Amino acid sequence: MTTPPHGRSSDDDDQDNNNPSQQPYYPPSDHPEDRSDFGYQGAEQAAYGAYGDPSENSGRHAAGDYSQSEVNPGVAKGTGKINILAAVSWGFSTTFRNAKLWIVLGLIGLLAIIGSAAISFGVLAATTDFDAANEQELQSFGGANAASSMVGLAIALISLVLTPYVYRLALFQVDDPATGWGHLWKDTPLLRTLGVLIVAAIVNGIVYLLTMVPLNQALEDLVDPDLSVSASAVLFTVLGFVVMLIWSVLSMFMAWAAASGQFGFGESLKTGWNIGKGNFGKLLLFVIAFQLIAPLAILLTFLLGIIVIFPAYTLMLAHMFRQAVGTAPH
Repeated sequence: MTTPPHGRSSDDDDQDNNNPSQQPYYPPSDHPEDRSDFGYQGAEQAAYGAYGDPSENSGRHAAGDYSQSEVNPGVAKGTGKINILAAVSWGFSTTFRNAKLWIVLGLIGLLAIIGSAAISFGVLAATTDFDAANEQELQSFGGANAASSMVGLAIALISLVLTPYVYRLALFQVDDPATGWGHLWKDTPLLRTLGVLIVAAIVNGIVYLLTMVPLNQALEDLVDPDLSVSASAVLFTVLGFVVMLIWSVLSMFMAWAAASGQFGFGESLKTGWNIGKGNFGKLLLFVIAFQLIAPLAILLTFLLGIIVIFPAYTLMLAHMFRQAVGTAPH
């Protein structure tokens, strides 16, 4: 074996063979570019060729994985706060701006309401003798009313199933101004949204029953001249309506959170609750104002107002939800 010159080692000879031009040797550092995984997926830097990959972004959106400023560039992180006036303005303007979608949907909704009413009345008319005078015929009238109620129940179930798709379509409209009929039925977490809707409806139904029992008793007291209206019945009725109103605000965005695809079942309930609680005063005034103004506008327009009001209201809520989670357009 050859003895290396003084001050050198065998490793130095190997480096000379690998570096015949005798370039200066620099020891390894902790810079990112010196790491062996630099330029590959999983490193701190994105892999080469991964920038602006449309398929990756579209895949994330299809899965409902929205991040701040990803849907709408320049959007600030959501604070949970809602601007009611901005949502109302955007809802009405978008309804007319994308009339081929939302006005048509409003027209379909109006026709569905008229059709369901006609079917219910038709069933009632076909099975009832309106000149009934004896008890047996009155019982027959009750059976016809039950049949009409079954028709109404079927229509309500159909509406329940369609609601998640309408919510998702409205959220698409907030995210993408070019939303059209092709977005309908797309990327909708149906079962999750239905589950949240059913939970909210069950709570609302319990409150409704607690309200109607004393209300019916109060009405019976009014019919009987020998009895005065029960103060407790009136008190429970008023309290029930107040509780229903409060719950309608707190549960307003639960189903929207589920329909967005961003949250799981339990998280949707929590997110919707937090949005309602954090904006309770504003949302309460909004609900009261809408309940007063919308029916009046619909009556004054001979039901034609439904074509605009219902789509606009849906878009308002979608915009409010996106405001709260930080992905609503400016």
